[in-house]
Order: sequence, then C-alpha cells, then structure tokens
Amino acid sequence: MLQKLPVSQSDFYFLRTANYLYIDKTNYIYQMLTSGGQYYFLARPRRFGKSLLVSTLHEALVGSKTLFDGLALGNSDYGWQPHGVIKFDLSMLGIEDGVSLKVGICTILTNIIDQHGLKITLNFSNPSLALQQVVQALHVKFGYVAILIDEYDSPILHAMGDPKRAIEIRDGLQFFFRTIKGLWRLINFIFITGVTSFSKAGLFSGLNNLHSFDFRC
Repeated sequence: MLQKLPVSQSDFYFLRTANYLYIDKTNYIYQMLTSGGQYYFLARPRRFGKSLLVSTLHEALVGSKTLFDGLALGNSDYGWQPHGVIKFDLSMLGIEDGVSLKVGICTILTNIIDQHGLKITLNFSNPSLALQQVVQALHVKFGYVAILIDEYDSPILHAMGDPKRAIEIRDGLQFFFRTIKGLWRLINFIFITGVTSFSKAGLFSGLNNLHSFDFRC
C-alpha cells in the first residue's frame, strides 16, 4: 500500500501510526541527544518542519522506541531513557499580553501535572514558581527532564503592531527563560524553535550556552 503524503501534518506519532510518508531525519535527533549538549536552538522560516522535529524529539525523549522502528534512531545505540517532558507551543496558547502569557504557561504545566499524576497545586499568578515545581517533581519521578519550546517568538511577532504589548510579552518571556536557566541542574535537554534568530531577539541572555543547531533538509 502506498503511503499517504503528510500535507500540513506535524505530529510524528500520527505520521508513524497512520501510514504517512516520513523522510527519515532522526540521525539529527541522535546527534542532539548523544552529543552531550544541553541547550539547542533552531531558527527557520515557517513551514520548514520545525514543529515536526519538536514532535519527533518528544517521542524520542519519552521513550516511544517502537515508533522509530526502521529509522536511523531506532537502529542506533540510543538508550531510550524516558524523560519527563514539558512541551510548549507558544503559537497555540492565544498569548496577547503578559497576563495571557502567564495563564498559557500555567495551563500547559497543569496538563503535565494531570498527565503524570503529580501532587502539585500551582499558583497561576507565578509561572516561574509553577515551572520550578513541575520540573522538580518530574526530576523526582523520572530522573531526567526535557523542555521543548516551539515557535518561541510567535507571541511577540503577533503583537508587533502594538509595541507596548510586544515589550510586555518580551519581558515575560525573558523572565521565563531566566527561570529555565536557574533550573539547569535539573534539566537535561532543552530545544527551542522560532523564525527569529536568537542573536537578534535578545530573549536568551539567560541561556548563554545555546547551540544553534544545523538542521539541513
């Protein structure tokens, strides 16, 4: 049976379980997960496969080995250690200002708490503390924690017509990334995507060890 073409599909699990064509680039996943690097960043234009890469990383990090049967990562010596994974897609949270940024972050964290049955009560007014609580609980549960952030710059780009809102969102994201840096002892892997180069965005001053990943299509 011919495989279906994955038009507008960016979910790795769906592609691999619904007989969609998948061009194997999991050798890049292997390089990132085994090279010893902790922080990675990928800046590419829209429709360049960034979200599919994030989805593929997620499945690898949670240990979904069978999804990779016949692929480069599945045939490698990767250890498949399950991680507690926190995945943020900032283009999907309806972020319009600093308040909705806080609510969006805490909503994702609440979903993680429910998914893993973590005994945590979040304070929605303090996403920094909420993130610390969830990372600490995942570290206790799994021993390994990963954070995946897709379209980090989407909220700012959508607010560019209103400089005051754009600055408010930018400042909130800067604080968010400083919090991540402060948790570096508990976080084993971080991957961030966007369309804006981090050297120009001024958001990642707290994450001074970011590697700009070379992902060739």
